[in-house]
Amino acid sequence: MIKIAIGIQLRKNNSRLPDKALKTINGKDLIFYMIDNVYKGIEKINKHKHRNNTECSIFILVPDQELEFWKDKLKSYKHKYFAIISGSESDVLSRYDKLVDYDPSYIMRLTGDCPFIPFQLITKTINTMVNKRLDYLSNVDEPTRTMPDGFDVEIMSIEAFNWLSENARKNGTDQDLEHVTTYLRANKQAWMNFGMLFYVYDISDQKYSIDTLEDFELVKKIVLSRFKKEQLARKKGYGIYEY
Repeated sequence: MIKIAIGIQLRKNNSRLPDKALKTINGKDLIFYMIDNVYKGIEKINKHKHRNNTECSIFILVPDQELEFWKDKLKSYKHKYFAIISGSESDVLSRYDKLVDYDPSYIMRLTGDCPFIPFQLITKTINTMVNKRLDYLSNVDEPTRTMPDGFDVEIMSIEAFNWLSENARKNGTDQDLEHVTTYLRANKQAWMNFGMLFYVYDISDQKYSIDTLEDFELVKKIVLSRFKKEQLARKKGYGIYEY
């Protein structure tokens, strides 16, 4: 079985916009948008895991001091493929280290400030990684990025992750431990197969991640506009199919 461990790093103590994952749009916390999108992305993979030999699990990675808060906040999620793990607040890489205990073939990195990442992108990333047998796949490399800030996704083979964890601690900086994959991307090894996810057009100038109050208000406006159009379509008798 090919196991995918999906880590969503999350914290309350954000410097520019504290508690941003708890802000609500249309009565729903941003963190619930995030988890729901990831669930939708892996739903079919897990449903057919005996056919595709792939199983995905979601892990919320939080600072040690916030563990009880998030366990209470997310207690409604009792899915068999869901768990909350705590670790160092500043050494975020150490939180991903704990995913190794679950014997994954691949580790996916997502951040809690990207609550509206398309679920189709989650599915596409996993399928591409497994089918192409890559060691690293992402859409976050700035010089070649074509997707919006806020659609960020990275996935690594367990071999690449183990190399990263060992060498970032030995030769990296505190920034590498905080930002998790910077050392890997700056020190690609000859045996590693890297891939970059491209969108059909370059829309990298758009931003859907939430770092500031201004970001939140902009995304809120976009989400509510979409909701109103969805309601209008339903009133007209249309079925709604997400793409």
